[in-house]
Amino acid sequence: MPPVQNVAIVASAKPTIMVSEHSTELLEATGQPIPADTILEEISNREYATGSVALSNVPEHVTYGQDPEGQQRSDYKRLGNLLRRCGIEHADCELGNIKLFWPITLLQRILTPERIVEELDAPTQTGLPFDFDITPVALANQILDGRIKIFAVLLLLDQVQCIERALKEGLLDTHLPFEPRGDYIQLFRTCGSEPLQLVRCFSGHDWKPAERDNFCNYQQAVDPRILELEGDGRTPKHEEFHSKAVLPFMKTDAAKQGLRKKEREYGGFGVVSVVKVHPACHRFHDLLQSVSKSRRSSQDIGALTPNLRSRRGMGLPSSFF
Repeated sequence: MPPVQNVAIVASAKPTIMVSEHSTELLEATGQPIPADTILEEISNREYATGSVALSNVPEHVTYGQDPEGQQRSDYKRLGNLLRRCGIEHADCELGNIKLFWPITLLQRILTPERIVEELDAPTQTGLPFDFDITPVALANQILDGRIKIFAVLLLLDQVQCIERALKEGLLDTHLPFEPRGDYIQLFRTCGSEPLQLVRCFSGHDWKPAERDNFCNYQQAVDPRILELEGDGRTPKHEEFHSKAVLPFMKTDAAKQGLRKKEREYGGFGVVSVVKVHPACHRFHDLLQSVSKSRRSSQDIGALTPNLRSRRGMGLPSSFF
């Protein structure tokens, strides 16, 4: 049985983990800060686990969670860089590291048809174009038809050339997550009650075990868990997740501003954390709206009562109220 994460959620008006923030500015030999795009390009050429990138040597001006709209190719150079730039910072950061995740709604905003075609049309690092059997437009249409998460992982791993092989093998986002097996971390997919099937397009000599291992981690980052309510529409559902699953937790506003002293409490049987849940990754919207209305009503009554008392003090008749 795979290891699991036990998660209990308490609803609040703002579905909002203790975050360690650490960064130092990396300087060139000239003493000048390295440009953010250079750092992102370097990040894309390394291997990081769980969608994480080490920030201990990344300058503070490299920011995440950026709005994908309005970003030009000249700003990010490669589509994998734009994915990182727009990725959501996970709240559960370790010292000197950061984890990113991408809800499906964010992937759809970043990986537009135009950007995908532009990436498939761009020359590779060797200066040669990708050698695809079909046009970039036709390939982009197939990617957007249920394969956007797989393509995002390949972008993050700088393995864009493998997307056509994935399509020919019939892979879909619904086949994720792939399951790693063996010393060489071969990837397998489940097919209902059928035996596990080897994912052949990622098993060739051009894929190292470390890259397949990173695929396993990134596939979770582009598919964060969706938090649900029970059938009554009011009780948050208690769920058990695989230990590798990415939960959609972000830093609270108080944590970002350094206003909250403690965001995590430890007990004998677990850890209680204050977290902010990404709005695209929960089904609490109606419940939270009712909680928010209830709070506003209470605040309105509280604000009205002193005003009524002052009117009574002016000698107005009780029938006026």
